[in-house]
Amino acid sequence: MHRYTLSYFVDSIVVLLLFACLLYSHEYDKCGRVRRITHDYDKIEEQTYSYYSSGRLQEAVNEHARVSFRYNSLGLPIEEFCDVHLIERSSDKHGLIVSLRSSLLALR
Repeated sequence: MHRYTLSYFVDSIVVLLLFACLLYSHEYDKCGRVRRITHDYDKIEEQTYSYYSSGRLQEAVNEHARVSFRYNSLGLPIEEFCDVHLIERSSDKHGLIVSLRSSLLALR
């Protein structure tokens, strides 16, 4: 169990120092969306996020993967790339997924 000892804002960055000497840092853009999360355990782990001007998530990156998203005109996700793999979705007029295709051969 961790107990927060200090929490403060520095230019849209929230820094949390914990009793166990762990550091969590959350950085936000001007719209309040998370841009970067950093965790410092034995090693520093970082996740970054970027957004389209519509506010939808464009890309999420960490040390293990880079995931990017494309949306249709209704704002529904139609493509998701994870490194070299692709997931494609199509939806009906109500926004329900009617087909799902993956480069890993998963079909619906």
